[in-house]
Amino acid sequence: MCGINEVNVDAEAGTYNYTNIDYCDHLDHNISVHIAGRLSSDPNSPGLLHENAEIFNHTMGQLDPNMIFRVNRDSAGNIVELFTYACLGKLPPVVGKELFSFNLLSRSNWYADEKLKALVAEANASSSGHLDLEGLRFNNMTTYRDCHML
Repeated sequence: MCGINEVNVDAEAGTYNYTNIDYCDHLDHNISVHIAGRLSSDPNSPGLLHENAEIFNHTMGQLDPNMIFRVNRDSAGNIVELFTYACLGKLPPVVGKELFSFNLLSRSNWYADEKLKALVAEANASSSGHLDLEGLRFNNMTTYRDCHML
């Protein structure tokens, strides 16, 4: 499985939304989830976003935190990689186990596993090793290419 996020930001309104499109090799169709949220209004925590699933232009339940905790830029100041981490809480069917979402987002799809592992290690080091990375999946350049040939 590999996914793509199509993101729209309205800085003036302080909102954003995105569609996460997952390409699953065991299904004959893609899965899309629409997410909407609020940008941070706190200049001391600009990466603290709040979001949830959006259905028929309405978010479902309360907006949950999703933190942009690391941004890598190129020499011109453009974002190259963006790292997010969200505590999802205890969700069925994994009752009693805290679930997390960790994403490395980039406009490029040309990453080999070695580069992805190095980026994840850097991000984890920047959090003093607090990220829960159990069960982490990598979508490398080969996975991405194969997904989009379906």
